[in-house]
Amino acid sequence: MCSSTPVQGLLLRDAKRRNTWCNFVMNNLEDHPTFLADIIWTDEACFSRNGMFNRQNINTWSLENPRYAVEVRHLLRWSINVWCGIFNDRLIGPVFYEGQLTGQRWSFCRM
Repeated sequence: MCSSTPVQGLLLRDAKRRNTWCNFVMNNLEDHPTFLADIIWTDEACFSRNGMFNRQNINTWSLENPRYAVEVRHLLRWSINVWCGIFNDRLIGPVFYEGQLTGQRWSFCRM
């Protein structure tokens, strides 16, 4: 038995952009073998007391428990956002912040 989790699907219009990106990477790797290592790869996630999360970022497949996340209501609500990055062979962060990741909050990462 499989469970399904809504994720952002690939659309037909995405194929051209993905192909353009792949060609861009392949061309750059020929001239600059460490091209991919020189990109800052980042992601962020939100954790809350309710255990709810952005279902677009997390997929759980389970035969035993297809309803992995159970919504629970608490009187005291809190949430924390976490940002993390990888640059070359170094981990950047984790950085914890409240609210949305805005340009002003992003300034912590200026190198």
